[in-house]
Amino acid sequence: MAGQYKWYLILLFFLVTTLILQFCAKYQYLPIANHFVYDSYTYELRVLYERNIDPFADAFTSLNGLFYKIGPFTFILINTTMLLCCVYLCKVFAVISEQSVSIARFIIVFNPYLLIGAVGPNKETFLLFLSLLCFYLYFQRLSTLKFLAFLVAISALFVRPVFGLTLILTILITPLTYVIKNPVNVFLVILLGYFAINSIPPINVFITEFQGEELYSFQTSNLYEIALFLKAMNQNPILQFPAFAIKTCLILFTPIVRPNSFFSIPFPILDVGYTLMAYALFPCNFALLLTFINKKILSLNAVNKETQIIFIYTLIGVLTTVINSNITFRYIFPYSPMIVSLFYIHSLKVRNRVIILSIGLIILTFTVTLIFLKRDFEMDNSIVPQFMSWF
Repeated sequence: MAGQYKWYLILLFFLVTTLILQFCAKYQYLPIANHFVYDSYTYELRVLYERNIDPFADAFTSLNGLFYKIGPFTFILINTTMLLCCVYLCKVFAVISEQSVSIARFIIVFNPYLLIGAVGPNKETFLLFLSLLCFYLYFQRLSTLKFLAFLVAISALFVRPVFGLTLILTILITPLTYVIKNPVNVFLVILLGYFAINSIPPINVFITEFQGEELYSFQTSNLYEIALFLKAMNQNPILQFPAFAIKTCLILFTPIVRPNSFFSIPFPILDVGYTLMAYALFPCNFALLLTFINKKILSLNAVNKETQIIFIYTLIGVLTTVINSNITFRYIFPYSPMIVSLFYIHSLKVRNRVIILSIGLIILTFTVTLIFLKRDFEMDNSIVPQFMSWF
């Protein structure tokens, strides 16, 4: 019985612990910095001081506005409820294996970004909940539930349009798996299609503008100059290929070499949280790419149709993250339960080798960054968002 509820209890324990640390940081009881999600603060400013012209983005702002009218405390209740639901909905990964269910729950419960972001407006938690709910409904036999899954996918458009399109596209192309027997080939067709249409100048301009042509929200990033350079490469029919490869590495693998702030005083919990998530996802991201080398492990003889659908969705999600002009690691987080659950389609031998290699690289990068790439933070309590006012 205890095992049945352990993930819910662990999640609540970490949420309470995180709230205590945020409280101590706000009142400077402990030397803690970087104690709230700055994207949440941006969403707050949109509610209090500006409105979006984009009807999709404005829908999320309107929803947040409703929560602010009820009270800032509402966010912790809403986000906690959604995270608890996500832990339950991870049972959808039983179509892969029981181990997949556990590792998917682990990556949610131990995600510092979601824990820290639970106190305020948070797109990643919304998207994670909607995606898991969508597949939970879609894998049911009743046609009514499958239709509800499609409505859930449409609702995701109003949180992050590209994410909603990924869910919708996955549902719509499911019949392709009956024609093209291996989902790796289905994704390769999609990838080649993207490269083909991206080579057409008018469509390339549309894709670039749809993502945010000037990267305004990305200007404070350390990777801003690189993002501009890669955006220019992506507009060339030939250079788009190396640009794609570079961005894939920057998003899936290089986050493990972030500036080391583990021993910084004050202690930056959000920055360290990003690095911990990079460590946790690294072996699973690596294993995901290995499926292209051994495509047979995803044939219908080896896995069921539901696993193939999860695989296609995951790769399309990663693709949309990579082709985005912003090089943003957190955009992977709503796909993280799917990424880690697919780790178990590989044999035990392959999984062990991936883990050993990953641990070696993580130890190496941690040591190198600690010596040569340390990052220090300063206490900055000049900004305390309204969503933390109830502390």
